[in-house]
Amino acid sequence: MLYQVKQRELTIHEFVFLNEEARQGLWTFLANHDSMVDKAIVTAPIDDALPFLLPNPRIKQEIVPYFMARIVDVKSFLEQYPFQSSHTSSKWIMDIKDEHAPWNNGHWHITVNENGQAAVNRWEHQPKENLPILSCDIQTLTAIMTGYQRPKDLHRYSRLGGKEEQIAQLESIIPVTTTYLLDFF
Repeated sequence: MLYQVKQRELTIHEFVFLNEEARQGLWTFLANHDSMVDKAIVTAPIDDALPFLLPNPRIKQEIVPYFMARIVDVKSFLEQYPFQSSHTSSKWIMDIKDEHAPWNNGHWHITVNENGQAAVNRWEHQPKENLPILSCDIQTLTAIMTGYQRPKDLHRYSRLGGKEEQIAQLESIIPVTTTYLLDFF
């Protein structure tokens, strides 16, 4: 935990724990400083359970977008991405639009094996009708791959094109994670 107490205000910059016992221990440590503070400010991921765990959660919560992410090299990124393991391999063509990095533009043939490892190659031909086609811009792809948004939601908002079946397949191999970067640079 990184924190500071200044002018009766406790500011917690980083709060990381590995299990519930550690979380409770850190909060107990902070609670022991109650005579020194009138207010606490905590920076936490969006899915932090603190409001649920408080007996009377009358706290002010604020969502503050901090970082913007961008996939710079689609092929390298997807080949290193830890897709969810599944019983079968997945194959599709993804049409990506990227106005600032033309090397990402175009159709990409993506195969994810049962172990979650992807092979990605530029698809120079017209997409065959028997291969599923998904389409999005680089911002949408980045939001999906960083865990910020789910494929089914972006499809509902018309940000991810494709048939329901292909969206469900992509949904099943993208791990559910919380986007949270506590490093400042």
